[in-house]
Amino acid sequence: MAEGGNSGLCPDWIYSDSSNVHVAKDKAWFTSYYPFQSSIGSIYNIGAPTPVIGIGTVELEVKARPRSFWPSTIQLHNVLHAPNYICNVLGRPLASVYTISLGRSVHEGGPPFRGGLFLSGRQVAHFQPGPISLISLAVAQPEGREFSQSPFKDKAAWVVSCHWDNAERVRWQALQAQAAQELEPPKYTPTYTMRELEYVNEHWGTEFRFLTQYRLKIHEEADRSEGRRIIRALMAGRDPAKKEEGDIEINGTLEDYQDANGGDPTKHSQNPLAPRAQFL
Repeated sequence: MAEGGNSGLCPDWIYSDSSNVHVAKDKAWFTSYYPFQSSIGSIYNIGAPTPVIGIGTVELEVKARPRSFWPSTIQLHNVLHAPNYICNVLGRPLASVYTISLGRSVHEGGPPFRGGLFLSGRQVAHFQPGPISLISLAVAQPEGREFSQSPFKDKAAWVVSCHWDNAERVRWQALQAQAAQELEPPKYTPTYTMRELEYVNEHWGTEFRFLTQYRLKIHEEADRSEGRRIIRALMAGRDPAKKEEGDIEINGTLEDYQDANGGDPTKHSQNPLAPRAQFL
């Protein structure tokens, strides 16, 4: 399928227990999508690697049985977008969510049970007649889209196997972790305890004066958080310039804590009549 085109979607979602990843041939299947350059091979070392250009989430509308009235939706995560692969593939990760039945004969003269997907003992999707030696999940076409002709036109036996190298999987997970960290809100140290407030009042009179002494700004929450870390270090008899294990890292922290008084809070002058500011 050409990107952004109106050609039909590949209709075949083939289950392959020799595949360690899900693969979608057409971008239109994705509900969330991230460009990602990679490739997939085969456990049988057949042919050249197939390029991967993206990864994301796919939702498929399915029915428990061919004549079921109500459809349901199954969601697939970390699906690779490989436009040049022959078909869509459901890999082994499917078994981490669903119980997979591959079908059986029912009774003599009766229709065979072709199997399907079960969740908590309830069937949610069924397999349909597919190409020789392959098992195809029955999937409804997305709204506003049509299916193209199946790529399995002849009567030949096919082997579907998609192997995604573990190093590539780790690389993708690292990118996800990095993105999550960048979106994570800044971490600030806990607010002052009453004992810490008394310590600040005793040695500086106000939080503003304390922060100013250390070149920090009272209207910057990151600076105030750094100030609380300094107070806790001083009260514990530690050098505040040396970070301890467990300290919360704040961007833009003060590098040089030393001042004309050598950083000793007991030497800072204060007006005992100065009003005590409210600490938040």
